[in-house]
Amino acid sequence: MSSLPKGLIIVLDGLGDRPIAEFNGLTPLEKAQTPFFDQLAAQGMCAMVNPLTPGLPVGTHIGMALLMGLAPKDAAHLARGPVEAAGINLAVQPGDVILRCNFAHIEAEQDRLKVLDRRAGRINQQTDILAQALNLIELPHGIKATFYPTTQHRAVLHLQGRNISANISNTDSPEIIPGYVQPCKPLADEDAAFQTAEAINFFSNQAYQILQQHPVNQQRIAQGNAPASGILCRSPGKISSIHNLLNYYKIKTAVVSAESTVIGLGKLFGFTNINQPTFTALPDTDLSAKVTSALQALKTHDLVYLHIKGTDICAHDHQAKLKTQFIEEIDQALADIDISDMVIAVTADHSTNTNSGLHSGDPVPSICYSPYGRRDKTIHYSEQDCMRGGLGSLSSNAFLLTILDQMGQLHNFKKEDTLYLESI
Repeated sequence: MSSLPKGLIIVLDGLGDRPIAEFNGLTPLEKAQTPFFDQLAAQGMCAMVNPLTPGLPVGTHIGMALLMGLAPKDAAHLARGPVEAAGINLAVQPGDVILRCNFAHIEAEQDRLKVLDRRAGRINQQTDILAQALNLIELPHGIKATFYPTTQHRAVLHLQGRNISANISNTDSPEIIPGYVQPCKPLADEDAAFQTAEAINFFSNQAYQILQQHPVNQQRIAQGNAPASGILCRSPGKISSIHNLLNYYKIKTAVVSAESTVIGLGKLFGFTNINQPTFTALPDTDLSAKVTSALQALKTHDLVYLHIKGTDICAHDHQAKLKTQFIEEIDQALADIDISDMVIAVTADHSTNTNSGLHSGDPVPSICYSPYGRRDKTIHYSEQDCMRGGLGSLSSNAFLLTILDQMGQLHNFKKEDTLYLESI
């Protein structure tokens, strides 16, 4: 080996799953035919990876950030709002508050707003027009609100003002009162939190008044589509410094993705983001072009993340058959890769239960293949097989370290490494 091998991390968003009744108790991955992934499993080592801690569900921003080198101690401070903002190149100043939002199908019911569809039928057209209408809303307490669409139903709310706080609750909290927009509440006994919560509640109510009669939504209703008649807000945060394992080890990293959250993480971490018009966050994404882009990026980078969102979308939409089919399509798109000279990992940011449509705390089936590494006795890629894998149960950070070690990128432990390795 004349030089260090490059690394490719294939992230199938929401891949891990639970047994599906129509599959006779198999998961979508266990049901799928995946000869390429099976080859990697048979020639490498498998594991079950817990993103943060066993049994705890995480969002995409946390699951991906940990796989991308976020120090575990920073996970609690990583709000999705600022990540989404980075994904659309939003200029944010210290003190600004950013919230991740959804366009949602909402209807008034007495004195509450009822949520009929949290994603407004996964609206993916004319959200820019709807956002412009919301930017006419004037908030109390001198707070300025600017609303930006991102990917599909997702959006960002940017708050600016002298006395604002991210210590506020989400309005999207179905576990409290299922099916209703929740009032935003202050989470700290401070004027800034009270004022910001009041402003969010005002924005939510005004947004409903504007959107439910907007021509775009009237057209959607006429076409039989769910209207984007309201806004759900969550994961407020401010920009902050974050520590990254890959930057610490000076690993030149690229990210191939069409998902704004992942793109935002790439920008926050200083990685190279690679995107094309044919890349989407749905199962209709151009898999061939994504694979080609990832291989091309490996020529100039040490490590490349190939992120594919569609598996998670299928699970959220309760489409087990489509998730299985899409896994097989991904496997086929990767089949011609030359695996003889690089380290390849296959994993996910979290598990998504297709039965419920929600993220779960189940560990993620994962492979670490190296042409120079050890092998275990696993010959198939699935939840059941990875439970018997030679790497056992790992955190996302430990799994990333395992990949970097196979790439020859690590040095012997020093006391100054503690900040980044404290979860091991």
